[in-house]
Amino acid sequence: MKKPRSREAVLALGFVVLVSACGGSSADVAFESQLDPLNDVGTFTARGGAVESGVMCVEGDFSVGDSYTSAEPWWFEETYVCTDGTGSFTLRTELDLPEEEVETVTAEGIWTVTGGSGEYTDLAGRGRFSAMLLGFPIEEIYTGDLNRP
Repeated sequence: MKKPRSREAVLALGFVVLVSACGGSSADVAFESQLDPLNDVGTFTARGGAVESGVMCVEGDFSVGDSYTSAEPWWFEETYVCTDGTGSFTLRTELDLPEEEVETVTAEGIWTVTGGSGEYTDLAGRGRFSAMLLGFPIEEIYTGDLNRP
């Protein structure tokens, strides 16, 4: 005799089918950038599931746009242009500042996609940011998730 399915199992199965039917793709991403702080430009290279599934390009150039450092939270925007011609996207990064004023060689924060063009018009995502502030160029590391409907 078959055992009846529990309500929770049926709801869970329905949720999986609904999410699968909605389409789109979401994947992890990690990309590193090298920033020339004198000219506010740099290059980036990406890897991870977002690259493998075509959600994000492999490499490109970027430039620093708007920023706000007068009061907390400090933030800046960078626009990334893919060298393969698929488009561009903009990230806004808010920095986590220490409670006390200290000299630091690292910066950390969270990033969010705020816009895009070409294949990245509907790109969404967020994640963590870190940077080593010593040396030239400045090494930035972004990790998180990206998705497109």
